[in-house]
Amino acid sequence: MRLLAALLLVLLPLSATAVEVLASVRPLALIAAAVTGSAGSVRQLLPPGASAHHYQLRPADRIALARADLVLWVGPAHEQFLARVLAGQPRLLTAQRLPGISLKLKRRPDGDSALPGTVDAHVWLDTDNAVVIARALAEALAARDPSRAALYRRNANAFANRLGTFETREAQRFQRLRSRSYLAYHDAYQYLEPTLGLNFRGSLLSGDEDRPGARHFLLMSQRIRKEGLYCLLGEPGFDQALARHVFNGLPGNLVTVDELFAQAPLEAGGFEAGLGRLSAAVYRCLGGQ
Repeated sequence: MRLLAALLLVLLPLSATAVEVLASVRPLALIAAAVTGSAGSVRQLLPPGASAHHYQLRPADRIALARADLVLWVGPAHEQFLARVLAGQPRLLTAQRLPGISLKLKRRPDGDSALPGTVDAHVWLDTDNAVVIARALAEALAARDPSRAALYRRNANAFANRLGTFETREAQRFQRLRSRSYLAYHDAYQYLEPTLGLNFRGSLLSGDEDRPGARHFLLMSQRIRKEGLYCLLGEPGFDQALARHVFNGLPGNLVTVDELFAQAPLEAGGFEAGLGRLSAAVYRCLGGQ
C-alpha cells in the first residue's frame, strides 16, 4: 500500500505537467490559449505588437525555442528570421503548410493584381484558417499529452463555433454599410475581406513595407477623388502625414487597427476579442456607428 502511494506521488506530477506551447506571434498564442485552456502553458516569442519583419532573436529566445514542447509559427512567409533556427525542429507546427490552410498572394499597391510567387502571411485573419490551426494544434497536443486529448479537441471545436458565430454576426452587420471600399496603409487585411465584404482599393506601402513612388501616390489621390473613398486603415505608428497628403485636403477616416491583436488578453476568448476589436475599427472607418 505504501509502495503504491509512493508511486502515485511520483507519477501524478508527471501526468499533471502542462505542455508548453511557444507561439511566435500574438494571434497564434491566442489560438493556442483557446485550445489548451487551463491544461497547457502558452508563451509568446515576439513581444506584443513587435514586427516579425525586423525582429532579432535574443539568447533568451533561443533557449525558449529549445525548451518548448511545441513551437507554433506562421512560417517563412512571415517570420523569416526563424527559418534557419527552426530547421530540423521536430516539435514544430507551421501554419502556412498545414493541410486545409488557404493561402493568398500578396497584392500590388494599386490593388489591381497579385504578385506571383508570394504569400500574404496574415493567414489568421481568415476564420477558417484560424480553425484549421486550432484543430491541428489540438491533434499535435493530443499526440504529446494523450490523457488530455479529448479536452484539446473539445476546446478546438468550441473555438470553431465561436468564430462561426462571429463570422455570421459581422457579415450581417457590415451589410448595413453604404460603402465597404477601403484603402490600407499596409495591405494586411485581405483574409478578412470575404467575411466583412470589404473592397480593397489600394495601399500606401508596398508588400515589403517600402514606399512606392510619387506616381503611385498620385494614382491613389485620383482614386480617392474619383470614387469618393474616405476610409484608410492604418496601424500603430503609421505615418498620418503621408496619409493626409494622399487625401490632398479631402475628408478621410484614418483609423488605426491592429492585425496582431496586441491588446487582446492571452486567454481563451482572447482571439475573438482581438478579431472583434479589429472588425469594430474597420466598421468605424467605413462610417458605421
